[in-house]
Amino acid sequence: MAVASEHEIEERVLVLSRTFDAPRALVFKVWTQPEHLARWWGPRDFVVVSWMADVRPGGRFRFHVRSPQNTDHYASGTYREVKAPERLVFSTAWEHPDGTAQA
Repeated sequence: MAVASEHEIEERVLVLSRTFDAPRALVFKVWTQPEHLARWWGPRDFVVVSWMADVRPGGRFRFHVRSPQNTDHYASGTYREVKAPERLVFSTAWEHPDGTAQA
């Protein structure tokens, strides 16, 4: 299996759009504050073990989630655009526990 180049990875874009019956400020808050993300992030029945975030353009985040089968998963990313409460753009990639990228 060929490993994608950094440029190829940078070109991959996934746009998610969803309408919530909630104030914009609240939705932005639950997407950017670790204490809120820990309550809902990830697949059903997964637990957020840790979430660290520096929510500003160029800031980084890293999270650790655990599956119901006790499997740990790690990912990190960079905030590219932060315009509260209307826009949040970030990259994300799965990692190994030591922080190195998964192929």
